[in-house]
Amino acid sequence: AQANYPRLKVAPVSEFKKVEDAIAFLGEQKDKIFVLKSEGSNAETVVPLTPDVDLARKQILGALRSEAKGYEKEGFTLEEKIQNAVEITPIMVFWEGKPLFSLVELENKPLGAGLSGRLTGGCQNLTIQTPMNCELNKIAFPPVVFESAKNQPGVGIFDAGLLYDGKHFYFTEF
Repeated sequence: AQANYPRLKVAPVSEFKKVEDAIAFLGEQKDKIFVLKSEGSNAETVVPLTPDVDLARKQILGALRSEAKGYEKEGFTLEEKIQNAVEITPIMVFWEGKPLFSLVELENKPLGAGLSGRLTGGCQNLTIQTPMNCELNKIAFPPVVFESAKNQPGVGIFDAGLLYDGKHFYFTEF
């Protein structure tokens, strides 16, 4: 990641195959909030909305215990939550390897879902066209993306799911 995306960070991630190992790990992490992600679509992604570490831990533990078989099917991760982050998705569209236009999507997951259930992707997005040479595109689409686009016949659509905490950009998944 650092070689091709020097201005993006990857949040600390711990991988697990067994729920019992994750529960032990969480017991050692007294001051951190985590996001729980299943490998594949076998169990829900849990993003605690509370800043309270104990309540967030209970949410993660509840999900691990209630959906243990789903999480253990292909494994799962606990990723340190980036606090107070805005989720954005810069998008660049290419034709025959040449950039045509770029956009950024701002996601509104919790409010768009009415805080009423599982959040499975963008429930409401604000999409804005961006200048091709804007700073966000320089961060999200380094030269390696342009090289890759040259190998894509016809339309090529590249995006980068990012979290921005006011100081740094992080990949949402990497």
